Amino acid sequence: WLCEHSRTWLREGGYPPGVVHTTDRHREVAPRVDGVGRFKADFLARLHGAGYRIAAAYGNAATDVWAYAQAGLPVDHTFIIGPHGGDGGTVAIAGDWSAALPWARQHADAAVPIAADQ
Repeated sequence: WLCEHSRTWLREGGYPPGVVHTTDRHREVAPRVDGVGRFKADFLARLHGAGYRIAAAYGNAATDVWAYAQAGLPVDHTFIIGPHGGDGGTVAIAGDWSAALPWARQHADAAVPIAADQ
């Protein structure tokens, strides 16, 4: 249910197609650190353990700020839109995501986040 709902929301919002990773456990959906925050942090830890390196992180929730910090992502590469922008030293994005484009353009040569053994 959550995955299809998320895909519909993204499609209707004009976002490009891509991977959507959601939980199937009710406890992990709760918008708290011990719910969705832990789910996000654990997923990022699995990516890191598989050799992936994340150049930047984007989000809109306090649980995003918490999970990205738990994963050790640098706050100056963590872009948060909405009321939690700037929390924990993250980069606050006002208005829409186009405000994050200058950073992306400056780092266009960043390694694509693929497993280290590839």
